[in-house]
Amino acid sequence: MLISVVIPVYNMQHTLDRCVESVLKQTFDNMEVLLVDDGSTDSSAQKCDSWAEKDARVQVLHQPNGGLSKARNTGIAHAHGDFLAFVDADDAITPNTFEMAINAFERYPQCNIVEFPVVMGWLSNNESLLHFDEQEHLTPATYWFEEQGYLHAYACNKLWRANLFANVRFPEGKVFEDLITTARLLAKSGNILTINQGAYLYWTNPEGITQKANAYELAQLLVWNMRVSKSIILPNACTKEAKERFHLHLLNMQIDLYRKGDTTIRLAELPLSWHFVINADMPFATRAKAFWAIVFGVKNLCKVHRLLHRLMKTK
Repeated sequence: MLISVVIPVYNMQHTLDRCVESVLKQTFDNMEVLLVDDGSTDSSAQKCDSWAEKDARVQVLHQPNGGLSKARNTGIAHAHGDFLAFVDADDAITPNTFEMAINAFERYPQCNIVEFPVVMGWLSNNESLLHFDEQEHLTPATYWFEEQGYLHAYACNKLWRANLFANVRFPEGKVFEDLITTARLLAKSGNILTINQGAYLYWTNPEGITQKANAYELAQLLVWNMRVSKSIILPNACTKEAKERFHLHLLNMQIDLYRKGDTTIRLAELPLSWHFVINADMPFATRAKAFWAIVFGVKNLCKVHRLLHRLMKTK
């Protein structure tokens, strides 16, 4: 079994080496590593070529800058493996991650996706572990809504059977592309296995999209989430509470979007029940938002939240 590891590279001269080292030091070593230099203007391209000279498993693909999705798609097009993995050039993985994932595929040969833990905020003072129990999720909706898979719909903390990508690619020219692509692949797969071994090491880039998303980019994330629930992974068979938690997730995005200056209300309906708002386990602030949304409407909630946020910033 061969794993194709796709690493998009754009101006990552300071973190590239630690990333590639973590991949090449995997205890499962039957892999090809595709370094896709996406038109870097620093020394990243030279570093990529240097790695190819050191290790025969490394192949370098140079292309004009086209963004993360285009770089990943280039890697997919040149991959020969039975499995695909994605690692961002400022992140890393623990040494046994691929071995644990391959072993999981051997235990569950019917599965097409294996998801492993993530160390969030790696190398910072705020490290936290996103961990899972070993569990096979037999339907996309169970994983996505009941287990809140939409909160960790990352491409990088999963090992994918390569044949899933036969007609699926990352949307180019878009942001938060992981969410919509993961949903499409999950719907195609029909199942996913989570394991409690190995780990993806996620370095929080202060200049990254997840930290500095503007209104346009956050709107894309909200639209992706709504599209998934309406046409890709339908929540019809899920519990009412799972559906309401998902809509609460959408509400929080809508509030942030309004605060950032996009006053379009995309949540025409907010199916939250009083039973859920009163009894479900949630932080006080979240419960207050849900209460206000039911009583006064989503738009009024967004207006009040933006006003309070501005007042707090002036203090």
